[in-house]
Amino acid sequence: MLNDEDFIFIKDFINGSENAFNKLVMKHQKSIYWHARRLLGNHMDADEVTQEVFLSMYKSLKKFNFDSALSTWLYKII
Repeated sequence: MLNDEDFIFIKDFINGSENAFNKLVMKHQKSIYWHARRLLGNHMDADEVTQEVFLSMYKSLKKFNFDSALSTWLYKII
């Protein structure tokens, strides 16, 4: 289920708030990094993938359909 706070940040971002996007990144960055690190086994690759995930999120978040948690959507991007 979608986290209410994430829902608010996503809606705010869709309505033009860059700050809302930054809050989403800050909230999910650590878990995305560690998920990538477990999959890839090293810091450099995990760090690069984390950046790519958030770049993809920035480009695609306006298409997010709210059917799943944001974290689930982000893990699929990894």
